[in-house]
Amino acid sequence: MDILAKEYENAGQPGISVTGVRVRSPHDATGEVALPDYLPPVGRIVSFSAAALDEDRYLEPGAIEASGLLACSVTYAGDDGTICSYPVNCDFSKKIPIPGGTDGKNVSDFFVRTDVEAPVCRAVAPRKLSFSAKLSTAVFSTGKRPSDPAVSAEGGDGGDPTPAELMAVEYRRVPVSSSSVRFLRASGETTGEISVPGGAGDGAAEPKILNCSGVSYVTGVSAEHGSLVVRGETVVSCLARTADGEIATLSAKTPFEERLGSGADGEDGAAFASCASVSVSEAGGGVFVCTAEHEIDGELWSTTEEKTAVDAYSTACGSETVPSEAEPIRFLGGVAGTFTATGTGRAPSGDGKRVLFASGRVGGGSAEASGDGRLVISAQCTVTAAIASEGKTEPCDVSFPVRFEAPLRSAPPAGSEPAIRYEMNVISAEARLDGDRLNVNAEISVSAAVTSSEKIKTAGTVRLLRDVPVERSPSRVRIFFPDGQSSLWDVRRSVNAEPEKVTVVRGGDGDGPLPRGAAVIISGV
Repeated sequence: MDILAKEYENAGQPGISVTGVRVRSPHDATGEVALPDYLPPVGRIVSFSAAALDEDRYLEPGAIEASGLLACSVTYAGDDGTICSYPVNCDFSKKIPIPGGTDGKNVSDFFVRTDVEAPVCRAVAPRKLSFSAKLSTAVFSTGKRPSDPAVSAEGGDGGDPTPAELMAVEYRRVPVSSSSVRFLRASGETTGEISVPGGAGDGAAEPKILNCSGVSYVTGVSAEHGSLVVRGETVVSCLARTADGEIATLSAKTPFEERLGSGADGEDGAAFASCASVSVSEAGGGVFVCTAEHEIDGELWSTTEEKTAVDAYSTACGSETVPSEAEPIRFLGGVAGTFTATGTGRAPSGDGKRVLFASGRVGGGSAEASGDGRLVISAQCTVTAAIASEGKTEPCDVSFPVRFEAPLRSAPPAGSEPAIRYEMNVISAEARLDGDRLNVNAEISVSAAVTSSEKIKTAGTVRLLRDVPVERSPSRVRIFFPDGQSSLWDVRRSVNAEPEKVTVVRGGDGDGPLPRGAAVIISGV
């Protein structure tokens, strides 16, 4: 229990971290590319993948501009039946208005990430491709607001209050958990080897890498000595033509660990990784060296307790309160992991069918934080298998729902709306023919960060009535601000008050829960 005094009245205003910006802005990216003459004309597009790489962000008055690269890869069957792959890229840029403006902010105060939905590629001419994708750029930040209300005490003739009047009001304050975040970025490089199977003997053609792509994902995050340590893996997948002319999918997995320094201690964190580029060089003997660059967006969270008022009471006969709101933000937890999902579909008709390779993507997801402190993500996974039959190659899509669950550090407060930032990527995909059925499985990576904010009512102003001396006060007055779930009966029962001692000054006195913002005065307690 804190007793109101003039020293407290002049004290500084401590703050709590609150949700400042939570914006998601959709936009499109399109492009065209002409294939080089050494590649055969397009017969049929087998697969198309796209990833958004956030590169630069600029802070403008009232907005943040995010730009990056839409990195795509198209695999197609040429008009002569050969399988070819070609990278296609285009730049994107999006200006996103920031509610409340950007005054006093730095670029590092914002988390910015772009996701890709529904990438599409079409052949508009034998050697010309047109491609597009729907993008969604998310911006998230936190701010700081005062947590303590303004408090004043009016004395006898307008001067300083007397000691008796100062003792007439007690001001209850309770600690409120408040999380703050530092957004961090880092990049790194991994190297691995891929061995392409040998040929049938002397005179066999040299193996050839047709296409190479990479996926970087996070496997663990920890806060250590003022830094965010991010552990993960990069998987490089290559479509190769072996020395005996067969098409094969080969991969190499290399781990990485990055330490993102912040200069401030943290207790927990989350991270999101993306593969920025992949290059392949031949080492001889059917061995290829793959080099992949990765980028990491990290969040280092720390939690403190700030004191904020929730009610007040006075030994004088009257008090006046003006409630205000505090909205502390809380980091509920970060998630990093992988899981395997399976599906089945119908294979195309034809004799001598065989699967050349398979790729996958995840889209159309939704996420929620349950009341028991679990993160649940539901999405749709699509595995595309390239199936060769009777001298031609055609794609076959198998779509199936996927679901991921993981425990959080803490459950969201009742009535809050958690903010969930997550990404899901297919690390590897396989397809197997079983008669007329096509069975597929996909290994999927997940990274997520979950935060929530809760509105808390605080007492705004408490004034003392000087015309009733403290020692003659017949009662004490207590003011309650219900939490939106308590009824008038719950308030009365909490202090064992008689009905005639209770006055509802705002919010009604029905049988149901009193709304947030209601005020109840009880005398004689």
